[in-house]
Amino acid sequence: ELHRAIGVHSFLSSGWPTPTPSSIQAFTYMSATTTTRGVNFGAGPAQLPLAVLEELQGSILTYGETGMSVVEISHRSASYVKILTEAKEDLRTLLNVPSTHTILFMHGGGWGQFSAIPMNLLDASSSADYLVTGSWSKNASGEAKKFGSINIAANGESEGTYTSIPPAATWTLKEESKYLYFCDNETVHGVEFPSAPAGSKNLVADMSSNFLTRPIDFTNYAIVYAGAQKNCGIPGVTIVIVRNDLVLDNASVPAILDYKLVKSKNSAHNTPSVVATYVAGLMFKWIIEQGGIDAMEKRSKAKSDLLYGYIDAHSSFYRPLVEKDSRSRVNVVFRLPSQDLEKKFVAAAAAKGLYGLNGHRSVGGIRASLYNVQSVETVQLLVDFMEEFLVQHSE
Repeated sequence: ELHRAIGVHSFLSSGWPTPTPSSIQAFTYMSATTTTRGVNFGAGPAQLPLAVLEELQGSILTYGETGMSVVEISHRSASYVKILTEAKEDLRTLLNVPSTHTILFMHGGGWGQFSAIPMNLLDASSSADYLVTGSWSKNASGEAKKFGSINIAANGESEGTYTSIPPAATWTLKEESKYLYFCDNETVHGVEFPSAPAGSKNLVADMSSNFLTRPIDFTNYAIVYAGAQKNCGIPGVTIVIVRNDLVLDNASVPAILDYKLVKSKNSAHNTPSVVATYVAGLMFKWIIEQGGIDAMEKRSKAKSDLLYGYIDAHSSFYRPLVEKDSRSRVNVVFRLPSQDLEKKFVAAAAAKGLYGLNGHRSVGGIRASLYNVQSVETVQLLVDFMEEFLVQHSE
């Protein structure tokens, strides 16, 4: 039998009704393919490929030959070390990460890195430049000010929102700054850098929402980090790629944020999120099977071109919010003629199995997140719905 004896024992010892063989079998064999799945355009946690979900489903019951669930295996076990090692190797291959950089799997998400970066890289006498192009870089600069001298080299905020990246000629970079921080893609406001900013040999980038959607030239990058829950997994692990010369002794940094300590303990100083690391590894393998980063980049462009093309062709009804040269490929934001119509749009889309299209709670509107799992076909479903909605509600 495929069910585990320990599962039956837990039912019996707790006084719960004895599970019948048929009920256990139904639980064991229930597949994601038997459930009607919609399309999740939410900003995160993002949709996962069905193949990844089904692999995870099997491992939740029993992982490999361990006789245990993947949620039960020890983070000190050979099984977990293999999961982590393969994930790091696959990620290094996918992004062509050079030997000059270390890959860490950390706790804390973006907010953790907002603090970890200045704590690891700055001291009382040093400073850093920050480019503020949306909510997340604004939050990052605010946290960094707790730990060092922070120069806001550019601020794209205008009338309470962000619609473009300020021209590089207007940036006020300081020669003495230790690093230049930017958020490569602003998830809330839909603003994305078309390419890496110039002006620093020590770029620090939050790539949480466009990670693994295009190649990265690590030549000038000190740190690249990303939460896994958008393009490569589920919440619980933050991937940090840090240049080796910046992994330094610093007794004042808390252990959970200390890059050198995390590296020395192979990302397991304290109990890591085993399942999140496992799913990230599955996602890396899935991306490799899809053709790698070059394929993801081509697909990302095709998807965003399709959606923006429709929006621009019907801009009197679907109003784009970001200037064309700063538009995000992965978080497409727009407004409808009224908030009432926006509510109807979200509800009608959900009724057709298109979920997560409401904008961030701080700004409202509509947001479609086109992460790696989304295909041109799923974006076409959204465009078809938008046309139907427009015909029904245009005056």
